[in-house]
Amino acid sequence: MTFGLMPGFSGNVLVILFITIFLELIIYFLWFRKGLAEVFKWVVLINLFTVPLANFVYGEFFNYHELGFIVIELGVVLVEAYLIKELFSIKLWKAGILSLVANLVSAIVGIFLLFWLLSL
Repeated sequence: MTFGLMPGFSGNVLVILFITIFLELIIYFLWFRKGLAEVFKWVVLINLFTVPLANFVYGEFFNYHELGFIVIELGVVLVEAYLIKELFSIKLWKAGILSLVANLVSAIVGIFLLFWLLSL
């Protein structure tokens, strides 16, 4: 959920938000195999809450430190797991797995994109 929690990207939260929503939408849709509109609605809602907040906290309190990245990602996984549980009415452990997978994918893609952009 938190693609782009890295130096240089915090000022462009909208780009981070759109890429995160795109990646997580695919993962959520594959997980639930429900109507795309319903999944899209909840993915957008969850990420509208967590992405800007995570970017703000990461920049303001952790000054883009690597340890802060890990702490923020763990916090986002926990918050999103609870939101997924409530919004999709599934068990917390399943929501936790989904949140972990979605956030790992978006974080890994974000790291690769960061290194690619820095190499240009």
